[in-house]
Amino acid sequence: MNTTLDDFPHDILQYAGSIKLIESLNIGLINRLTGATIPFRSDGITIFIVRRGRLLIEIDYSCYLLEANDLLIKMPEHAVMKIEAQDYFEGIAVMVKREFLEGTVALINRALYGSNYMQIRLHPCCRLSNNDAKRLTDAVLLVKEKILCTCNSFQREIVQCAILMMLLECESMMLMNQYLPTKLSRQEQTMHHFLELLKDNCKREHKVEFYAGKLCITPQYLSLTLKAVSGITAYRWIAYGITTEAKILLKDVGLNVQQIAEALYFPDPSSFGKFFKKQTGLSPFKYRNMNSENQNPF
Repeated sequence: MNTTLDDFPHDILQYAGSIKLIESLNIGLINRLTGATIPFRSDGITIFIVRRGRLLIEIDYSCYLLEANDLLIKMPEHAVMKIEAQDYFEGIAVMVKREFLEGTVALINRALYGSNYMQIRLHPCCRLSNNDAKRLTDAVLLVKEKILCTCNSFQREIVQCAILMMLLECESMMLMNQYLPTKLSRQEQTMHHFLELLKDNCKREHKVEFYAGKLCITPQYLSLTLKAVSGITAYRWIAYGITTEAKILLKDVGLNVQQIAEALYFPDPSSFGKFFKKQTGLSPFKYRNMNSENQNPF
C-alpha cells in the first residue's frame, strides 16, 4: 500500500493517539501523517526512527528511502520538500522546538550544534543495528516517561536532561553507522556542488550563469551535466529551488506578496506572480488560501 502525503507538519506531527505532551515538545508513534503543507522548514529538530514499512523523504534536494531501523535527524535548517509513506509505515518521532533546547541545559546545544553538526546536516540518515535501534527507542521512551511524571518540581530540567541523553545517543549512532560515501564521478561531483550552491543562493540568484561561474564551467556544460545525471536542466533546478522557498514564505501570513517578491529578488509582485503560476498552476494568493487551514499550530 502506497500513500502519498500531500501534507506534512511544520513543527508537529498529528497522528493517531497523539497529544502535545509538553510545550514545544511532542513524542509518539506515527502511523498517519497530516498537518501543514509541504515544503516546510522548521525551527526545531525532529528525530525519526522507522519501525516498519518505508518512508521516502526529500530533504534539501536529496531523496532518502528509510526502512526498518533507519534513523533520520531533521535539523532546523533542513527544507522538507516531499514525503511518501509506503508499506504500512510505522515509526517513532520526537519533535523538539529550538526554544525548548535552549536555556537550562547548555550541553543540549553542544549535542545539536556541536562539531559534528555539518556532517549530520549533510548526511541526515543512517541504518541502525537491532541493538542500537532498541537502545535509541528506550531513550525515547525514557523521555516520554519523564514528560508524563508531572509531580516533580524540576520536570522541565529532568526532561531536558533525558533529551540530552537521547540526542547524544543519536549523534554517536549517526557517526558510527553512517554509510561511507562512495566515490562520485566528475559529473556527480558537479551536481553535488551545484545543489549546495542552489540551497544557499536560490533566493537571490535566478540565472544559470551565476552557478556556472561559481563552478568555473559554462552554462551549457552545467545544464548538459545536470540533465545527464538527473534528467533535469539547470534552469528547472533553479526554478524548483525558488518555488520551494516561495511556498515556505507564503505560509507566513505576516508577509504580503510584495514582501515575498522582494525576499526572492523579483523586480515586482507581478513578475513573481507570473513565475509562481507558471511553476505551480496557481497564483500566490490562491496557493496561500488553499493552504491557510494547515498553518503551524504553535
